[in-house]
Amino acid sequence: MGEIILNILLLHTGTPCECFIATSLIKALHKKYNPTISLLIESKESISIFNHNPFIKKIYTLNSPGDISSHYYDKIINLSPNIEPQFLLEIKGEESLGFGYDPKSKYFYDILYGDISSTKSIFQIYFRIAGLRWKGEGYSLGYKPKSKNKPKTSGVAIANANLRNFIINKLNLDQSKLWNIPYKVNLFRKIDEINRCPHIITDDFFTLNIALYLRKNVYFLKTIPINTRIELFGKGKVFEVPRNLVL
Repeated sequence: MGEIILNILLLHTGTPCECFIATSLIKALHKKYNPTISLLIESKESISIFNHNPFIKKIYTLNSPGDISSHYYDKIINLSPNIEPQFLLEIKGEESLGFGYDPKSKYFYDILYGDISSTKSIFQIYFRIAGLRWKGEGYSLGYKPKSKNKPKTSGVAIANANLRNFIINKLNLDQSKLWNIPYKVNLFRKIDEINRCPHIITDDFFTLNIALYLRKNVYFLKTIPINTRIELFGKGKVFEVPRNLVL
C-alpha cells in the first residue's frame, strides 16, 4: 500500500462506456493511496457501473451535486472537459488534475475528442490525466455475473447484417454455434448475457469492454475511426471493416 491520501474526488461525466473504462483508475488509486473515493457522474444511467464498487464511498450527479462543494479533497481528478469552470471552482482541494485544471490536458482532449491519433490506449490516457502510469490495470466493477458459459459458442452483438456476414466469412465460423446476444438496457443483465459465451463478436465499443471485463475472447469490428489504440488485454483481435459494408 502506498502513501495515504484521505479523500479523492473523481469527476467523469462522460458516457457509461467511458465511465466503465475509468473504473480501472479507481482500482489503481486505491492501491496507491488507500483513499476514500467520491465520484461525480453525469446522470443515473452510469450509477450502476459504480454501485457495487467497494472502493467508492459516495456518488454525486451533475443534477444532484448535494454537498460536494462543502468537502475538502486531497486530490481532485477531472476526466471530463464539459464541466463548467465555475462548478470546478466551487470544489475545494489540495491538488487538482485534469480538464479545467491542467493546461496540458488539452493534448489529451484532442486525442479523446478531436483528430489527433495516438498509440496510447484510453486507459493510458486516463492514467496520464490522473498523474499515474498505467500498469495494465483492468476494470473495477464488483459485480459477478449470474449466467453460465455456453461452451464453444460465439456470441454475436452486431446490428448490421452486412457486418454479420463479413465476420462469419472472415473467421470461417460455424453458424450453428453462433448465438445472438439480446439487447439489454440494464447493465447487469447486459453483463449476464455477454457472459454466456467464451467468444464475443461485436461492433459496439461498450460491449467490447464488458466482454474484456469478463475475460472473453473478443473479435471487434472497427467501423468508425478511433484515435486511441484499442486495448484487448491479449484476448482478441480488431478487424478494420471496409467502408462499403457500413454505408
